Amino acid sequence: MPLTNTLFFVHIPKTAGTSLRLALEGALGNEHISYDYGPQSPLTDPAIKRLGYPHPDLFLIERSLMRKRCKLLAGHVNAQRYMPMVYALRTFTFLRNPVDQLLSHYEHHVRHYDYDQPLGVFIKKPLARNRLSTTMLKGVPLEALGFVGITEQFEPSLNVLAQHFGLTLPVRYDNRNPTQVESQRSYSIPAELKAEITELLAADHALWQRAQTLLQARQDAAKNGYQYVHGAIQSLGAHGISGFAFAPRVTKPIKVSILVNDKPAGRPSSAMAHRPALYYLHVPRNGSVGFDVRLRTTLRAGDVVKCVIPTTGQILDERVYQPTGTNASHDGNPAT
Repeated sequence: MPLTNTLFFVHIPKTAGTSLRLALEGALGNEHISYDYGPQSPLTDPAIKRLGYPHPDLFLIERSLMRKRCKLLAGHVNAQRYMPMVYALRTFTFLRNPVDQLLSHYEHHVRHYDYDQPLGVFIKKPLARNRLSTTMLKGVPLEALGFVGITEQFEPSLNVLAQHFGLTLPVRYDNRNPTQVESQRSYSIPAELKAEITELLAADHALWQRAQTLLQARQDAAKNGYQYVHGAIQSLGAHGISGFAFAPRVTKPIKVSILVNDKPAGRPSSAMAHRPALYYLHVPRNGSVGFDVRLRTTLRAGDVVKCVIPTTGQILDERVYQPTGTNASHDGNPAT
């Protein structure tokens, strides 16, 4: 069984995570928090240093966290490292414009580690790529996580996070670049290099945009008084669509309607097909949260496909069908 009362914060570097981490310390107390910032970091829990490196023994780590009555596990770690022992719905992260995040990461290494290579070299190194959202969240659908905040909307994101998990969290701004007067200001770099970076970070940018859509959907649900539903399109073909949908503490299958160009493509489908990958993320209904719908008509290039919760109007996901493009899930994984 996963840890019932433990939150898992996937701290993607340079996303205002230090401010959030310190706010969480004040809310939960250091004695109930375990960190994993690598074997050399003084912040890392001694038990995790001993049991987590060079290879993690999740069984013993989980027992250690249980004895500690751990309320929060956090660190610069890939989500998959600890997802087997926590609930997806108790996992959260923050995403930032990936261009600004990468540049901030570069300047951090220049200031603190005397990194002397130019930015054009840095962006191609694993040092940079391994700390981006698509790497740290690989294999974990963004929509399955308990909460995803946006750095550029830090204060409203923090308010939603606090309300969602029943916490009192003050707004802080720690570990900021002293040369940046405003946290939202974009860094200035040559246009040609920025174009190269933008191309390299296309998938991360799409994930950041998706996270903004999810935050807005959650805010709309709170404003209009209905329950927010987690879900996404996992694959989209000319004749059918697959995805998942679930909500916290709901045991009945979620009903999902499919619209093509804003017209119904069939009767609402119940999300009850088993998804093994989601089962291992400990989502509700033991992973039986999938839907597979055969469409009435064949999709054509440019058709807009939406998955909608019929009782509330919440749009779970929206895609433009491209016969030769990618129609996979937002994390790049096929439907499972």
